[in-house]
Amino acid sequence: MFFDEPTSGLDSSSCFQCLSLLKSLARGGRTIICTIHQPSARLFEMFDHLFMLAEGQCVYRGSIPGLVPFLASMGFECPGYHNPADYVMEVVCGEHGECVSKLVTAVNNGKCNNLTQPQQVLLDSSPQCVSDEIAKNYQTNNIVGNGVGKHGPNPLPGLSVTSALLDSDESLNNGKHRTGFPTSGYRQFFILLKRTFLSTFRDQTLTQMRMFSHVVVGCLIGMIYFGIGNEASKVMSNSGCIFFTVLFLMFTAMMPTILTFPMEMSVFVREHLNYWYSLKSFYFAKTLADIPFQIVFSIIYVAIVYFMTSQPLEVTRFLMLLTMCVMTSLVAQSLGLLIGAAMNVE
Repeated sequence: MFFDEPTSGLDSSSCFQCLSLLKSLARGGRTIICTIHQPSARLFEMFDHLFMLAEGQCVYRGSIPGLVPFLASMGFECPGYHNPADYVMEVVCGEHGECVSKLVTAVNNGKCNNLTQPQQVLLDSSPQCVSDEIAKNYQTNNIVGNGVGKHGPNPLPGLSVTSALLDSDESLNNGKHRTGFPTSGYRQFFILLKRTFLSTFRDQTLTQMRMFSHVVVGCLIGMIYFGIGNEASKVMSNSGCIFFTVLFLMFTAMMPTILTFPMEMSVFVREHLNYWYSLKSFYFAKTLADIPFQIVFSIIYVAIVYFMTSQPLEVTRFLMLLTMCVMTSLVAQSLGLLIGAAMNVE
């Protein structure tokens, strides 16, 4: 669920109730993503993760407790009893000097994947930036619930906090960046398969139109070529019937893909370039998700045409024709993906 500044225009009590509801939804298994406008320290501590942008680049990505230690490691000490959310905004806005490029480099523009463990080790080095009332429930821990650490000695003298926050598998100096995916190909495939199924089931209009066209055109072709299957004198008509069948199934599988895939193209490119999933996982999931529909539609169409044209009542012949039609539909769908990706179809 995505929210754009859900607390804007609300008083402090309503803001807290709104974020409490969102947090309960997140605890229930939902993914909640939202932008926030000038949160108080109390509201800021309710977030699990922070992704902060400046000038279109990521300057911090990680947990709320790691924000103040991270800024301290970069030379920006958050004053005592100061709202960390306000202070980090001051930093990225340039009130403490130009630092955006420095922060972007430190987190590798948001590609740092080893944030959690180093933060838990390094939180003790940050000053307390909230009142004692907010921190009183966390006396047994050096981490205050609003996302900052209590003041304490530096546990890692001489060690750069920034280098500990960076992914050990990445090297900024030699220009080598991680190109793998965070999840396996099988997990990518099954998640994309589920998403494609849900998208298809929700688009009832397209599914119903495809079903209707197969039934109507099947009946129409059956009436045009009615009873020609067993007559040798009408072998050319029989060939024409089979040709039109293959042609119809090819276009009905190709055209919806050509028309709908360009609308998905922007989402696919963004997610693929963000290393969410690979191209082959997307292709296999999209193709496999459409196989049941192609089989069902082909069976309906072939059954109508096959019996209305009085083709030989042999299971082998029927299955051969059905297999040919299904394979034609799948190849046409792949061709539709190619055309939709290569051309700006509107």
